[in-house]
Amino acid sequence: MAIEDRVRGPFPLCHLDLHFGNIPFDKEYNLTGIIDWSNAQAAPLEQLSVCPEFATSPGMSDEENQPMVDLKNLVVQSMREMEQDQERKPPLDNPDLDVVGQSNLTPLSTYMASKSAEITYRQYMSSPRGSLFAGKMVAGLIYGKSVSWDQLKEVYGVMPLF
Repeated sequence: MAIEDRVRGPFPLCHLDLHFGNIPFDKEYNLTGIIDWSNAQAAPLEQLSVCPEFATSPGMSDEENQPMVDLKNLVVQSMREMEQDQERKPPLDNPDLDVVGQSNLTPLSTYMASKSAEITYRQYMSSPRGSLFAGKMVAGLIYGKSVSWDQLKEVYGVMPLF
C-alpha cells in the first residue's frame, strides 16, 4: 500500500532485517548498535513499517496478541513525539531544498498506526506457500466482512495453485 504523497521520496535507509536478534544491548539495557546491514537499501517509507515484532498472529487470541499490540502502540507514540520535535533540515546532497513544502508529508508514525501497514506486512512477509492464507487475511483487512473470499473468487476467477 503506497503512501501517495511519498511516491517520489524521500527514500530513507532501511535495514530490512531489523529484529531483536540484530539489536544488541549491554547489561543495563542500553542500545549498543545495530548489526547485519547486508541487505540495507534506500526504500519507500512503507518498508520501515514491516516489523515482525509488531505483527499479531491470527492463530492466537486477542489476549495473547495484546503484548504485540501494546509494543506497537508504544513505538508509534514514541515516534510521534520524535517527529514533532524533529528539526526539518534539507538533505546533504540538496542543501537548497525547501523543506517547508515537505512538512505536510505523511509521517511514518501515522502510516504505522494505519491498517495499510498491516496489509503491507502481510503481503511482504508471505511466502509462496502461505500466499493463499495471506491473500485471505489481506482481503479481510481490506473488505472486512462485507465481501467474502468466495465472492472475490467469483469476480476474479480461480486458477489452479499447483
